[in-house]
Amino acid sequence: MLNRILNLADHRQNQILAVIAVVVLSAGLGLRDPWPPDEPALALMAKQMAESGEWLIPFLGDLPFAGHPPFAIWLMAAFYSVTGVLRLAFILPSLLASLGTLWVVYDLGKRLWGSRTGRIAATALLCTFQFMLQAHKGQVDAVLMFWTTLGLYALFRYNLIEKSRRWLQVAGACIGFGVLTKGVGYLPLLVLLPYAWMRHQGWHTLPERPAIRYWWPGLASAMAMILAWIVPALAFVSGADDLALDQFRRELLINLAGGADLFLDEPTHAWWYLPAQSLVLWLPLTLLLPWKLAIWRERLRAKDPAITLLLGYIILLIGFFSVLPGKHGVQLLPAVPAAALLIAPYLGGLWWRPGVQRFSWALLLLVAAALIAAAGVAGWLGGEIHSSIRDDVPRGIWVLTGILGAVATTVAVVVAGRWRALGLPIFFFLGWFLIGWFGYPGLNDLRTPRTLMAHVAERIGPDAELGMVGWKEQFVLVADR
Repeated sequence: MLNRILNLADHRQNQILAVIAVVVLSAGLGLRDPWPPDEPALALMAKQMAESGEWLIPFLGDLPFAGHPPFAIWLMAAFYSVTGVLRLAFILPSLLASLGTLWVVYDLGKRLWGSRTGRIAATALLCTFQFMLQAHKGQVDAVLMFWTTLGLYALFRYNLIEKSRRWLQVAGACIGFGVLTKGVGYLPLLVLLPYAWMRHQGWHTLPERPAIRYWWPGLASAMAMILAWIVPALAFVSGADDLALDQFRRELLINLAGGADLFLDEPTHAWWYLPAQSLVLWLPLTLLLPWKLAIWRERLRAKDPAITLLLGYIILLIGFFSVLPGKHGVQLLPAVPAAALLIAPYLGGLWWRPGVQRFSWALLLLVAAALIAAAGVAGWLGGEIHSSIRDDVPRGIWVLTGILGAVATTVAVVVAGRWRALGLPIFFFLGWFLIGWFGYPGLNDLRTPRTLMAHVAERIGPDAELGMVGWKEQFVLVADR
């Protein structure tokens, strides 16, 4: 069967990949509430925005929210207005943005290296742990990833594929939308640094293009997108005699430039924190580094512009956030699509090498053993494990862990022959499918105060008012009054 699928025409393989992406990314859709730390606040602001009709500025409770711009909140509020179901509305922007990112990666890979490589790039992205994790979260980061990837796509189209300056306008518009999503939407501009260096070095492999100073249409598009919101927002708060609105005005420009993301209020990590995080969060792509390094070195010596731009963009993005005091793994997300594109060329042949097959199959067996061992220990210790970990962890979670271990073992046995290289991606997709439909509902009561608030409502009765000191968004979100 696998052999028949791999020998199908390109459009049939694309259709199969699209179906797999929709099924896996939408697993668990609508089965859970927003989870802390960030989802409840975003969902609450979107709900208030849709119900109040105040769409210009998001409010968290009675206070204007200036933590980051409102584009993702607008999307959530729009979906809530249409569906009336918050469990759907808060996650749909991430789902659609992730699907859009997959298409962008596929199309760019196809235009640079062919349809097969584009499909491999999209599959590699879909297999990446951080991509799948953020696609299942109702945060702004997946939406930011889409805009930065589309902006990067437009710059590649102009610099390497087409001379049409409309792609500069598209890139500028994407940067503008990215800034309106999370401030650091200007990250695609980092690719211009290695591009300018290659132009300065006189690389003959670069197509002829006008000097960068003639790229004003892109800048104009970005500024138009940003000013379309910031001018009315500042006009709304400029004359307000309110301390909260005045603070919103003072914080707005800082956060619009990415201040909330650049200077996170967290302990300072060492400079190597994000490079080390990328090795873990970008699994299983990073497992191929020992084999890919030699290929990249060869392509750099051949002055391959696409590989150089992708590699330079990833290094610059990681270095950019590494020099800042606040570092967090989610800052790496805009580089994940570029990493998938960087891995994709020559991956089709590399993945079938005996060493890579043995390594990936052994890793799958190791994962299976770890999952089965964790479930077995939980079952053997019984109630003791609850006192040592959490006394409210649903027992079904340990059962699901054992099922995942059994699935990994079954997949390893089925692909033990010539298809060993496919075992890890197949288990990855099946695992996320099971986690979405069975893990998320099982953890929902643990991750939200829905049960607690139901008990509170029963205790105080239907006519009482509830006062909360130091309230958190998740309590207000699930309250019945």
